[in-house]
Amino acid sequence: MYTFERVLNIARIPTRKTEGLLSLTVNYLLFQFAFGMVSMFGVVFIYQLAENFLLGIFYILLFFTLQRVVVMFVIFPVGSLVSKIGYRWMMIIGLIFLAVKLYFLSITDSLSLWPLVPALVFGGVAITAYYLAFHALFLDDNQDTKIGEQMGFLTMIGRATMIFSPLFAGLIVDNYGFSVMFLVATAILVFSFIPLLMMKHHKRHVGNYSFDRVVKTVSDNPRFSWSLYWWTFTEGIQTFLWPVLLLSVLGNYTFFGFVGSIVMVANSVSVYHFGKIYDKKNDQKVFLYSGVLVVVTWFARFMSITPVGISISDAMNRVVSPAWWMKIRRYELVVGERVDSLVFGAAHEFVVTFGIVSGLIVGSLILIFTQQWMLLILPVFLGTTIATVILTKKNDK
Repeated sequence: MYTFERVLNIARIPTRKTEGLLSLTVNYLLFQFAFGMVSMFGVVFIYQLAENFLLGIFYILLFFTLQRVVVMFVIFPVGSLVSKIGYRWMMIIGLIFLAVKLYFLSITDSLSLWPLVPALVFGGVAITAYYLAFHALFLDDNQDTKIGEQMGFLTMIGRATMIFSPLFAGLIVDNYGFSVMFLVATAILVFSFIPLLMMKHHKRHVGNYSFDRVVKTVSDNPRFSWSLYWWTFTEGIQTFLWPVLLLSVLGNYTFFGFVGSIVMVANSVSVYHFGKIYDKKNDQKVFLYSGVLVVVTWFARFMSITPVGISISDAMNRVVSPAWWMKIRRYELVVGERVDSLVFGAAHEFVVTFGIVSGLIVGSLILIFTQQWMLLILPVFLGTTIATVILTKKNDK
């Protein structure tokens, strides 16, 4: 009989550290199912509130940039609060704020845009609270020699739940609308609280968490900071602009969700596989060649003008991209092992915010002024190339 403990043994997590990662894993399964429903669909929801293409891109730019501005404002007080209430309660607060964000989105329509303001505020706090505590908890409980494998495994099983959630969300949107989809995702988030409530340890008390230590972590580890920045620079385009083109070609929410579900099958397995590879050896050739393939598959994405073509090119990109970014992901976690875990969590969100916002701004401005999707290959090529060069300068596990 399979239990979560036996599943976690696949990643060879030691028994004495299983409890924290077990709670995190079960929570992450449910969280990612809800997230898989609202990630791409949240972007297209904001886009379809506008009357035309240009205004839709502007709405996306404004909403998600301001949400990340909120992250920057709250990241340090949130980190200080973790020292008082612990990891699990901070993650639960993040999930509650995310649920409130989804509620405000559920009452938003093109004639009543005011709920977007509290939605982006609650969304910014949710991102900060959940992911700051998430990274700190993972770093405290992981097995150092298998950090890539364990993060790959955690990501894999989280994304495995997303195999069904985009299709599920598409069916709901087509039949009942976005509001019902947001409310269903909210209900799933509520259930994700349960495993965190069962966590019996990690009442974290931090005495040295400060703005200066976070900034010092970023400045003293330039390879970590810049590789993460340029990776998330491309993610700003992947997460917030690509869904608009994908939907415009597919034209149907259910089909849109179906494609999202299919690509997550390959993506989830690829993440775990390459996490293990980068643990065992510093395979620079895999990293370099996969970086080239990432750019090539992005080019194929923008060249595709049929539903079949764009579905295939999207799947290809999702398969090869973890072979590239898992090295960056593993490297940053190795850096996180050298510093206070909570300080690293804040440093991670600090850099990610700048990367995502930069990519979103550059990509949005290209579309607003040229309306040419193909030109987005330029920032994608730039970000992928620079991040690859940064982590291939010297051998480094």
